[in-house]
Amino acid sequence: SLRLDRLLIIFAKLPEPGRVKTRLAAAIGVDNACEIYRLFIDATVERSTDAEDTDVRLCVTPDTVATKDYFKRRYGAMDIHFQRGPDLGARMFNALAGGFHDGYKHICIIGTDVPHLRVETINESFNNLGKADIVIGPCNDGGYYLIGQSRPVPELFSNMEWSTDRVLRETISRARTLGLKIEETEYMSDIDNFDDLLSVREIADDAGDDCLARINRLTDAIKDGS
Repeated sequence: SLRLDRLLIIFAKLPEPGRVKTRLAAAIGVDNACEIYRLFIDATVERSTDAEDTDVRLCVTPDTVATKDYFKRRYGAMDIHFQRGPDLGARMFNALAGGFHDGYKHICIIGTDVPHLRVETINESFNNLGKADIVIGPCNDGGYYLIGQSRPVPELFSNMEWSTDRVLRETISRARTLGLKIEETEYMSDIDNFDDLLSVREIADDAGDDCLARINRLTDAIKDGS
């Protein structure tokens, strides 16, 4: 089959109560947080499959039969791989390297904490990879929600202190040291706690988006029930 040049990789976890969105769960309980996270993945997959001329691959964890079964049942014919590696950096690099090995020219990775990510931002990221080595979607918390490359650069993923507010700065600084051309997309906020979740509301009303509307309905039900 004729392969597209663009691959979008979504990093996702199996939605299990107590194992996902722990900061959110502290406010709304593990079952509610798990349901919210399930909808986050739905929203991310729906948005991603609307991206132009782009194949989509789910990279999931933990690597169990239950995980693969869940994602196959829920998302049908999607390309599903396990995350491989001892830490987030290794897992991201291995996912990118796998995509380049499969023949893709431009690859972006996103997580599932920005369900309000716009398809335009995804398209723009890939367009930027036509003229840059690295594209990065900066997060307000000092991390990033998207990273894209037109060739594998292992130096951006090794010996990084993940989940700190230095990840974005450090990644950009390393890329500059390597002489790479970097494009940044719009700033966005991860949805990590209940206040973040409430802030999605304004965005969702504009987007006219089914998945975000479902997230909002659940958020309302939780808020009214709490």
